[in-house]
Amino acid sequence: MKRIHTIVSDLDGTLVPRMTFSLDARTVAAFRAARAAGARIIISSGRSGASMRPYVEELCGDIRADDHYIACNGAQVFDGGGAAVHETLMEPERARAAIRWLRERDVYVQAYEDGGFVFEKECAYAAAYAKSSGLPCRKVDDMTAFIDKPTAKLLGVDEPPRVAALLAEARETFGGTLCWTTSEPQFLEIASLDASKGNALRHLSETLGFGAAGALTFGDSINDLPMLEWAGASVAVSNARDAVKERATYICGSCADCGPAAFLEELLSQGLIG
Repeated sequence: MKRIHTIVSDLDGTLVPRMTFSLDARTVAAFRAARAAGARIIISSGRSGASMRPYVEELCGDIRADDHYIACNGAQVFDGGGAAVHETLMEPERARAAIRWLRERDVYVQAYEDGGFVFEKECAYAAAYAKSSGLPCRKVDDMTAFIDKPTAKLLGVDEPPRVAALLAEARETFGGTLCWTTSEPQFLEIASLDASKGNALRHLSETLGFGAAGALTFGDSINDLPMLEWAGASVAVSNARDAVKERATYICGSCADCGPAAFLEELLSQGLIG
């Protein structure tokens, strides 16, 4: 493996166990040690910037203005001060078309506003997302009326078997206009056609002046594939989806067992980070 100058990681299912929604002390220590050794740390998530910010701060320890993190599956990039420095947003009418399509299929859907999210239908999905994300939420009468400006992301939630079928149908229907992907078996994530973790990482590499060689990425789900495929080396946690494990350079231990932390500890012991 080449010497690693940049470490990019997904959060949920990769660093953050889905049962606890908290970072293990070993994971925090490993990422801070890699940062102290000179590596750039970039956290990349399907979460909104507000939802992922506490995790970024914990992993970095001393977050600086020149740090960056990728939110909403690549639709937004934030600097260490919390300002959006790059956005790839959906036009309102395209977002409204996706909402109408999901409504017709009786799929719960939510959109995002500064620091929180909104929904039309109160249900267990809204309550569960509020708990897992730590974000405030509110009900609106009409989601299509709420979307009156370009937006980063929509999220549909349904039972996993149905999501798999809906994802295939949506990609066929909206293939030339919107990006549909999934991070969790119950999630349908909708963004601009050009929004992906890979494109956001490529933008950061050009802006900050680093290359794919020497970049190491960690992930577990389908929405992580674009960034795993961009980097010179990629690592799938052992609990990752099969498609991710098949295309990763390496496989580490599971998220629950701090697999990425153990992988970084080994690289640090060999002097391969920084």
